Amino acid sequence: MSYCVYLKRRQSLPVDQVAPLIASIPGLTMADGQQMVRRSRGFLMEHLELDQARHLVEQLRGLKIDAEFRQIRELAPNPGPVTIRAGRFSSDSCTVQDWKSQESTLLWEDVFLMSVTHLHALEIP
Repeated sequence: MSYCVYLKRRQSLPVDQVAPLIASIPGLTMADGQQMVRRSRGFLMEHLELDQARHLVEQLRGLKIDAEFRQIRELAPNPGPVTIRAGRFSSDSCTVQDWKSQESTLLWEDVFLMSVTHLHALEIP
């Protein structure tokens, strides 16, 4: 089984503390660890064995880093990019309008934001 380690919330990672944890995984170097920490946008590592993933998460939590691990197959597939024409945001949900002017409302608890590339404008009520 293949597991991934991900951050449960947005947080900055101390490279000097996290990179050695990654480098302790067989086959990885300190340079690999530093690169993974600097490039991390939520997912720290993928394709780990269960024991490796569990151990890494325990060590990260010891550093007060809110991390978790899951089997990769448990994750929802990443859909293709979608162009959003407009959006409205409230404290409990966001409503977005796609290129066909169709609106969808999503509760924040159902949203897992992995990356935002470009935001033209933001209206906050």
